[in-house]
Amino acid sequence: MANITMTQVTKMCRELADEIWGVELDVPVKLNNRLSKAMGRFKVTRQGQSIEFAGKLLKEYPLDEVKSVVKHELTHYVLYNKGEPWRDGQPHFENELKRIGATSNFGENRLKARGTYEMVELECCKCGAYAGRNTPRKATSLVNKSRQGGIVSMCCHSQIKKGKVIIGHYQ
Repeated sequence: MANITMTQVTKMCRELADEIWGVELDVPVKLNNRLSKAMGRFKVTRQGQSIEFAGKLLKEYPLDEVKSVVKHELTHYVLYNKGEPWRDGQPHFENELKRIGATSNFGENRLKARGTYEMVELECCKCGAYAGRNTPRKATSLVNKSRQGGIVSMCCHSQIKKGKVIIGHYQ
């Protein structure tokens, strides 16, 4: 078991971000003992971004698994900030995980079984800028939350709406 500290995890995050992508990590890396199923998460809110790790991960998992979870969460962070597809299950994200040797939440067999995918692009109601891409179900949920004032676009802090539908094939 690893039993590593948050200081060590933060250092690992910074080193891997630089080593793999050549980027400087400029978001807080936090311990979140409330995470029970997920071992880590990349979080984007109105207040900014952060990467959080479960206390259980640091105490109970071997170092190689901690490193894989760190790489997974860093992939979310890097792709999000490049404006590229960054969510679990999106082919670009899954291919990047494979490239860097990080664990996927979706697994090779699940991707192949699904074959094709459908995504909905979201856009800012005010300026029309790209505001993300999600499954149709999740996109509907986000638009409804936006109408209630819970979610806004990052560009104009305006409501978001559904844009074009994308249908693709997993590689």
